[in-house]
Amino acid sequence: MSGDIIHFGFVVEGKGEIDAVPLLVRRICNDILGMYAVRTTRPVEITKSRLVRAGELERAIRLAQRIALGPVLVILDADEDCPAILGPELKSRSIAIIPPQNVSVVIPKCEFETWFIAAAQSLSGKRGLRRELLPPSDPKQSVERRNG
Repeated sequence: MSGDIIHFGFVVEGKGEIDAVPLLVRRICNDILGMYAVRTTRPVEITKSRLVRAGELERAIRLAQRIALGPVLVILDADEDCPAILGPELKSRSIAIIPPQNVSVVIPKCEFETWFIAAAQSLSGKRGLRRELLPPSDPKQSVERRNG
């Protein structure tokens, strides 16, 4: 990678993702890919019910790209939708307005927070967390219990 800084923009649906997604992307870029010239912006937050409406995803992506001046990552929980259907639909709408290499759409079947619970051990000792963190046997059930 050259000395150029990559600025990421984000479109997310919930409050939890506002802080978590930029941190996750920076950590992946730094710790796994060895890329340190990475900057993230505050995500554009929009509810799923609005995001799936015609024109709303496009508006959110344009705003995120204008803020970041770089690639945009869209993260949206599938909830009751099939991610194998919703993901390609949203990706198709996205690449109609910006080049495909500048946008990625991620649709977790389980809630986004489940990723962090499942990865508890890799987060041990970071950002004030206990050093002995272990994931529960069923991370999805833990999130559902918390939200339920």
